[in-house]
Amino acid sequence: MLQAEKAQVAEALTKVEAGRVELELSMTKLRAEEASLQDSLSKLSALNQSLSQDRLDLNGLVAQLEEEKAALQGRLRQAEQEATVAREQQERRKELQLEQEVALQGPGGPGGLEWQRTSKRRWSSSSPRCFISSASCRSS
Repeated sequence: MLQAEKAQVAEALTKVEAGRVELELSMTKLRAEEASLQDSLSKLSALNQSLSQDRLDLNGLVAQLEEEKAALQGRLRQAEQEATVAREQQERRKELQLEQEVALQGPGGPGGLEWQRTSKRRWSSSSPRCFISSASCRSS
């Protein structure tokens, strides 16, 4: 009986030893997995920090571009206003020049009163009247 008990104890001890080895192997695997997860967590944390910095940088660039856009739109409006003023001044100079030409020709000059009513009318080369003295002007 002692032999049987001894064999049972040896068998139980072998099973316990195998379980312990299996548990140690599982612990080793779990520690390796934990280390891998810690590494992944560190990498994700660094990536998250980098993305946050990129977002800050991009927000700064967007703000800068919006300021530049606003400045350029202001310059564009100013240039458009200046162009409008220049066109109006040019039109006014043309009108003044035409008025001066009419004044130099007098009320009986080319076009007479009809020309004065339509001050923006331009004389073409096919017009029967010309701005040269009436003696040298030949009408058809």
